[in-house]
Amino acid sequence: MTKTLKKEQKNIILDAFFTHQEDIILLTAEEYNKLAILYKSKNLNNKVIESYQEALRIRETSLGFVHRKTAESYNNLAQAYFEANINFKAKILYKKALEIREKIFGIGHKETATIYANLAHLYFKEQNLQQASILYRKALHIRLNTVGESHLDTASSYHDLAYFYASQYAYGNALELFKKALTIKKAIYGSNINSNLAKSYTHLALCYYHLCQYQEAYNTLKKGIEIESKIYAEDDLHLILSKRNLRDIKKELSRDKSSLFSKIKKFIFQIISKKYII
Repeated sequence: MTKTLKKEQKNIILDAFFTHQEDIILLTAEEYNKLAILYKSKNLNNKVIESYQEALRIRETSLGFVHRKTAESYNNLAQAYFEANINFKAKILYKKALEIREKIFGIGHKETATIYANLAHLYFKEQNLQQASILYRKALHIRLNTVGESHLDTASSYHDLAYFYASQYAYGNALELFKKALTIKKAIYGSNINSNLAKSYTHLALCYYHLCQYQEAYNTLKKGIEIESKIYAEDDLHLILSKRNLRDIKKELSRDKSSLFSKIKKFIFQIISKKYII
């Protein structure tokens, strides 16, 4: 099915909903979820929230509070609020989803790990670094024990924790985690073009850059740009930023690596990038 055909189908469905508002009351929770996804594709945030609210209302009424699908709806709605930057509501809903999943699955289940990771993102956004660090590690630990090292969810946890460390200038910690995430994604995606894989290349490259490993940064970012060029248009911000970063790295490569400035800079970054534990 072509992208154009999919887009036309989405528009037909949305037009039907807009035209026949009186029929929306007959929708199931699953149909509200699908409608939310369509609204999201059109950046209609309020409609996304409303649709997920209806799905949650139906599921909680018909299935009860302690049910897997009710937890899913709390998580969906929390994610919608998070993406709309309404963090206080997102936090309440994530915690309800977590409460349900801990009751059903326990604290060591992969579905519980998803909520830990989502809450970690929220705490990181709020600069509550202590809680973010704890939850990122908790999610990673659970995923390693449940789905294993070679799973995409584990790669996401490695990447999340790496990004967290990099944001705190702990590039030494971040480097190995970024590399692990990339290794897993390469094994999963293979030669398939994927924005998630491109992101791993670009973030690893910037980590190399901040550790003054400019040749590794250059080579890694070039691979990321090769993938991005097949995904994004020339005027897309992702591609523009990556190409600008590549030019900056190339400038560093052209410097005299034996200069006193370069040696001092590398020494300083090696010191500030040592182990970082919260």
